[in-house]
Amino acid sequence: MDMPGAITVTAGIVTLVAALSQIEQGGWTSPVTLGLAGFSLVSLIAFIIIEKGV
Repeated sequence: MDMPGAITVTAGIVTLVAALSQIEQGGWTSPVTLGLAGFSLVSLIAFIIIEKGV
């Protein structure tokens, strides 16, 4: 099982969904929305890098 890939893709998707759901409450420029979106982006990029190496 590819545990690092599973963890990074799950974290990326979960935080992306959380960021999109935060838009209604805080808007696009809310620090929470931007933080979640940034973490999601970093996680999904890490997933791609990890999977290229597998």
